[in-house]
Amino acid sequence: RNLIYNPESMNGHVILASHYSTLAEKDPNDPVLVDKALLHAEKAVALDPSVYENKFNLAAIYLQREELDESTALFRAMLKENPRHPLTPRVVVDYAIGFHKMGEWDKAQRELEQAVKMREPRAKGALGTILKMRSKPDAEEKQKQWWKNKKEE
Repeated sequence: RNLIYNPESMNGHVILASHYSTLAEKDPNDPVLVDKALLHAEKAVALDPSVYENKFNLAAIYLQREELDESTALFRAMLKENPRHPLTPRVVVDYAIGFHKMGEWDKAQRELEQAVKMREPRAKGALGTILKMRSKPDAEEKQKQWWKNKKEE
């Protein structure tokens, strides 16, 4: 409703981005939902680029859409901008997930080990997944090939 009265409401766009992102997670076969999430997340950042949380949401939506170059670039910029922000451990985990999906498992592992030291709850599980996958022959190379094919689409 907030956007009906004020289409320039940053908070309205934040709420809608979160809403559509959550719906997209529940129904990954509907690309319109994540597209709407992206639209509102980008608008929220455009309205106030200084809000770190909005940039985190945008980068997370890029990751959800498998726009990995965009997500890792934004996560990297966020870590450089404010390495002590309370969201930093979550940023590090999602940054690592981007590297993992790209087949850059050494980078992903290093970032996740850092996140474990920061006591980020999701870090141990994600690190365990990478270590388990690394034990499978050719798994890392297959992941790199998947990313290469995806970029060529």
